[in-house]
Amino acid sequence: MNALITVARAEALIWESAGDFGTIRVPLNKAVGRTLRQVVRAERDQPPCDRAAVNGFAIRWADVPESGILQVVGWQRAGKAPLTLPDGSVCLEIMTGAILPEGADTVIPGERVERRGDSVFIAPENVPEEGAFVDRQGDVCQAQASLLEPGMVLRWPVLAVLAANGVSEVVVAADPSIGVFAVGDSLVPVDREEDDEPLEPWQLRRSSEYAITGALHGFGFKRGQRRHVPNDFQDVREALAEELATHDVLILGEGGPFGTPSAVASALEELDVRVVFDGVAQEPGSAFWFGVGPEGQCVFGLPADPVGVTVCMRRYVLPFLKRSQKRCIDTPPRVALAEHVPELNGLTRFVAVGVQYDDTGRAMAYPKDIVVSGEFGSLCDVDGFVEIDGIIDGVEPRASAVPFFPV
Repeated sequence: MNALITVARAEALIWESAGDFGTIRVPLNKAVGRTLRQVVRAERDQPPCDRAAVNGFAIRWADVPESGILQVVGWQRAGKAPLTLPDGSVCLEIMTGAILPEGADTVIPGERVERRGDSVFIAPENVPEEGAFVDRQGDVCQAQASLLEPGMVLRWPVLAVLAANGVSEVVVAADPSIGVFAVGDSLVPVDREEDDEPLEPWQLRRSSEYAITGALHGFGFKRGQRRHVPNDFQDVREALAEELATHDVLILGEGGPFGTPSAVASALEELDVRVVFDGVAQEPGSAFWFGVGPEGQCVFGLPADPVGVTVCMRRYVLPFLKRSQKRCIDTPPRVALAEHVPELNGLTRFVAVGVQYDDTGRAMAYPKDIVVSGEFGSLCDVDGFVEIDGIIDGVEPRASAVPFFPV
């Protein structure tokens, strides 16, 4: 077995292989959830004209009479060309967002006046300052100002910004094609035809691959395809060759290099997949490994146990995919440990936790007991994992702020 490397070193080696899956142009109505790969600039000044900030009445401030009575001589609707405000003690009713009529300089909110048929009365104390309640042209930004930068995920409110600035097609990061590959004779399909027959004690349903593809989908990576083959060298080699030929990223759900010979390890060697590292000094998930294929394909080997799978997906694989798409990588939030966590011989320890907030609003992480690491059911009430690097004996738990990775 090769010497285990640190979590930090494993992360650095993976980052070195984080390439670029290219870009694609998609229609605006298909852009939600994608990663922007272009600079979006303002088509024109925003707002594009002086306009009413509230529903009310457009006036010429200097023409408000001492009586406070103004004649309503028209209605300035939103989306219509500007009317002209005549001279004198007059006003135009106006909608929020409507262009300011020519000759007007101020808007009085509707709730500040008393409507009297074809006129309005405004008390002296309700007369606003000159120029009030008007959004001025260019106050938000000038034409050609940068509005959106590459790397942001296009959530649905952002589509309105694109549409408002005439962007009908968007340059986004191309989704990598991801293969989720499992090997094993004991794994049976979820929907096998002979499902009326009971599972044998040594058989397991194919569950990890659904968790893996679910994690991918949850982070916006939709092109994840599942595949399972028996533990036979020829079958494994042929299947892996096909996966490497059709995918940018390959995630092996179990099996692989790590120590002992296996069909997967032998097939990877024959297919010229270079193992970058083989094992990480962490618990759980020490059997995690990473390699690079002959065409630059990135190959992740996950440990066999579900808890280790969850940790390694959240700590390494998903951040790698985000970085490859030039997305912003958020710094993990830090939480305080509510209970002491014992040392683990200097290994980096990932502890399943539930998060609660104390009376001061501080996030507190409460370790969860994982009774059986081989069952995903142990993770049903887990909020995420904290990363504990080295030994923390002798430190008050509440003083120990550690990185938190939600799941």
